[in-house]
Amino acid sequence: MIKTALITGGSGVIGSSVAKHFVEAGYHVFIVGRSEEKLREIQGGLGEACHISVADVSDFKSMRSLNEKLQPQLEH
Repeated sequence: MIKTALITGGSGVIGSSVAKHFVEAGYHVFIVGRSEEKLREIQGGLGEACHISVADVSDFKSMRSLNEKLQPQLEH
């Protein structure tokens, strides 16, 4: 069974640190944030176990879209 974590605020200092911790513990992580550039930079440092999605958690439509995008990837 693959362990998976979804981290919002992933482009910030705390979120990226949490993502790193989970990757080091063997998880696949999905980091969510508003800055695609920052997310890609973090993803580059974490490798293939890190997946990114651009979304704004304060926007309901953005979160609905994120759910539709990630749901198939999270079903395993």
